[in-house]
Amino acid sequence: MTALLKSVAEWNSVAAGIRREEVVGFVPTMGALHKGHGALLEEARSRCSVVVASIFVNPIQFDQKSDYDLYPRVLENDIAFCAARRVDYIFTPSDNEMYPEPQRTFVDVNEVSEHLCGRNRPGHFRGVATVVLKLFHIVQPHFAFFGEKDYQQLTLVRLRLVSTKPCRARSGRSRMESGTSLRSRNTPNASCIVFRTSRLIISIWSTPKHFDPSMPSRDRCELRWQCGLARPDLSITFFANPRL
Repeated sequence: MTALLKSVAEWNSVAAGIRREEVVGFVPTMGALHKGHGALLEEARSRCSVVVASIFVNPIQFDQKSDYDLYPRVLENDIAFCAARRVDYIFTPSDNEMYPEPQRTFVDVNEVSEHLCGRNRPGHFRGVATVVLKLFHIVQPHFAFFGEKDYQQLTLVRLRLVSTKPCRARSGRSRMESGTSLRSRNTPNASCIVFRTSRLIISIWSTPKHFDPSMPSRDRCELRWQCGLARPDLSITFFANPRL
């Protein structure tokens, strides 16, 4: 039976009873769970004797409060979702539980967080790194499971945070039929955004025959954008094929 834990003290009480030979798998999430999360939970279940999922909408990784306020919160659905995948414990701390005082100490990850999305989302990766490390210290897992939707974030965790704890990151990725990555925000109300994203994916990958095959992929993407997808309500933040 899946148990709901709302405080660090409750988790510590449970953790004290976990036998040393047991393997703890951890899936950190912000809730509004979907098939991608389900794949991670199922992998954790197949590899670990104890499976813990966290559901916490982390306020310090949002650069706009309105974005944080609008993030979907469907805890009852998430509890049922986890129970169906035989998760042992769900850790659902409040903001005050995670940050009992104004947060003055942060985890900054240089280089990885300074380009691509990091240029346009100030403080985002600092917030992600801080909460992930905080959760690692609380749960003390042997394995952690992350999705690949945000490759930059996954790289940050793999290269910079996993080495701080006896924990290995395993990743997985799920997509919609359109090719769009599954996201907690991709609700029916967001169908217009999903459609546009799908068009972008199709446009990028379907390169016309008359394009010069020697043309760098970045140039092909930009040219394809100019030929068929540019419109007033869409803009490009960056094109990149990075080595993170």
